[in-house]
Order: sequence, then structure tokens, then C-alpha cells
Amino acid sequence: MSIKEDRRINCSECLIVTDSDVKHLLDITIPYNNVGDILLKIARDMSNLYSFTDYQTYPRPSHPKLSKRLSPEFTFVAIITSLRCTLEIEQKVVNNLIDITQGSLEILNSIDIADFNILLKSAGMAKQKSQWIKEGLDKFSLNQKYSINALRQIPAEEARQRLIDLKGVGPKAADCFLLLGLDVPVFPVDVNVFKLVSKLFPEYIADHVGVVPSFSNSKHVNSVKLLLENSFAHDTKLYQILHTYLLLAEKYKKVTV
Repeated sequence: MSIKEDRRINCSECLIVTDSDVKHLLDITIPYNNVGDILLKIARDMSNLYSFTDYQTYPRPSHPKLSKRLSPEFTFVAIITSLRCTLEIEQKVVNNLIDITQGSLEILNSIDIADFNILLKSAGMAKQKSQWIKEGLDKFSLNQKYSINALRQIPAEEARQRLIDLKGVGPKAADCFLLLGLDVPVFPVDVNVFKLVSKLFPEYIADHVGVVPSFSNSKHVNSVKLLLENSFAHDTKLYQILHTYLLLAEKYKKVTV
């Protein structure tokens, strides 16, 4: 193993967030504006109700659970698997894949499209997802432009665009992979985060007064992303924590307006 590879592994390990870390990180966070103040309070309240560790679903290099502390390629596979799929089915499929590969990247890369198709059958869109996963894995391993190291070293927006150019990868999937797989501090906006933020701060999201923010409007989604990233320091650990608790706050209807 090279010195650079060893440093990358150590870097991911130093970004592991456990439940014991969460309250301290939230306590020392100083938001940039009033929006951040309100969202931080929500995250702090949610941290008293829910375990951060228990809601980390995608495998990744910095996963708090050792069994899911795997290479970014596994993160990519899990993200594609989760598209238009329930959390329960996604977890079943991904856990099965981890068992089959024993967490080995070499074995993961050796799986062909036909076998991925079988493994992903219950997740829906198996044919498309199998192709997207295999093409993505091949890019990561064979195309220097898409190597994990290369994606980590270039500016976040450039890496984001390269990922979006992959089949099956949209803006949210790209941001999830950047934050969780590559430890890049970008804020993914899923439907729950969007609903919460646009409900609390519609004046920052919609183009005109009276326009209802919509998750299907890419400009509105990007406005939420920018609002979040402009309200807090660009910090990987913090973004993982905030994303988890803002998502849960909306999913379980813990915030009323």
C-alpha cells in the first residue's frame, strides 16, 4: 500500500461520526445566519430523539459501523440501488451484496450485468440499474478521469458534473456520493430535506411571491442546496449529521409551521 493510499484511508477513518460525537459537533457549530440557527436547533432537538448511527444506511469508507465501512464503490452501488426503491428493500439488497462480496472491491468489480440484474430484481428497474452500476464501476476502475482519487482531488463542482454525466446519476445521487463516498462537503437535497426547508423558508426558494416551491423544479432544489451550504461551514461531518436529522424531522413530522 502506498503512502497516499494509507493517508486516504486514515482520512476517511478520521471522518467517522459516532453517536457520542454528534452532540459535541452540534454544540460547537456556529451557523452563518438565522436560517442556520433555526435548522441547527431542529437538528439538536432531533439528536435527542434519534440515534445518528442507526440511520446511516449507505455503506461508505467513514461508516460508523465496521460491517458497512467499505470502499466508495459500494456507496455508489447502494445509491443506484435506492432509486425509486423503499428503504427496506434497498437495505436487503445491499446487505445481500455485501455478504456475497464479503466487502471485497475486487469481487464487486467482477460481478457482471446479468448477475447484478438478478441481485437487484426486488429493487425494481433491475435492468437499468444493473447497466448503470456496471458502467459506473468500470469507469471508476478503468478511466483515470473517474478514479476515486481523481474525483477527490478536483473541485467539488467539477466532480459533481463528472458524476452527473454517468448514466443513472442525477444531482441528488451525485451529491450523496460526494458527501458519503468521497467525504466532500456538499449538501444533498432529497425530498424530505426539500420539504422541510422550503416549508420553513419559502421566500428563499421560489422565484416569486406566491409560487409554491416544488421538488420537481431543479431551480428550487438548487436554491435549497445553496441556502443550506451558505448557512453552515463546509464540513463533511456536520453535513452528514444535519442531513440525517433534517431528513428525519420531516419524515416523522417533528416540525410544524
